Amino acid sequence: MELIFKGGCNEVGGSSLLLESQGGSVMLDCGFNIGNGTHPEFTDAELGTVNSILISHAHLDHSGYLPHLFMERMYKCHMTKPTKDLMALLLADFQRLQKIREVTEAAPRFTPNAIAAIIANTTCHEFNEPWKVDGGNAPTSAFNISLHNAGHILGSAIIKANDLLYACDINCRATKLLNHCEPVSAKTLVMESTYGGREDVLPSYKESTQQLVAKINEAHAAGGCIMIP
Repeated sequence: MELIFKGGCNEVGGSSLLLESQGGSVMLDCGFNIGNGTHPEFTDAELGTVNSILISHAHLDHSGYLPHLFMERMYKCHMTKPTKDLMALLLADFQRLQKIREVTEAAPRFTPNAIAAIIANTTCHEFNEPWKVDGGNAPTSAFNISLHNAGHILGSAIIKANDLLYACDINCRATKLLNHCEPVSAKTLVMESTYGGREDVLPSYKESTQQLVAKINEAHAAGGCIMIP
């Protein structure tokens, strides 16, 4: 199995990884870099070998370039049910914003039909449910896949492909809404390192909650409007 990193390296956003096996491949994520408007660059030969696309979670930096691929041809997509539902909402909003903003060559437009095609070609899976996707032509090229709770947002998954673990955005701490990510064994780990530096120390959940409450009280005392997305 060969790993080809197409996006998300030395940058935050536009994540995409190709796993090639004996003439075929699967794609892990197909994101768009919202910050600078860039996206993964695929060759026609690379896209011609892709048998399935697996999406870890709905955020556009992991799914936002998917409609552009569907403007050219159809693919089999795999994800959790919450990811499919949330992704459909985010992509529809992304498409609406593209219509009212200046769109550069690096950020090509896509149509609502592309979003509908993604949804129609998506198979949803539960956590810890193993299945197979085709790789190349040889029977041994198939990938053994399973999704595991990542604890990031609703439906977010760690993707296990054979003995490789693709852990992009994960949360190791349970919240009031979501459980923490679950431990999964593998021989190879691919993960993001955002906030992974020694100086990237984030406040605790308790401290973050206290800061939020303080800001809300401050805005309320000033007669302001409090908007919580």
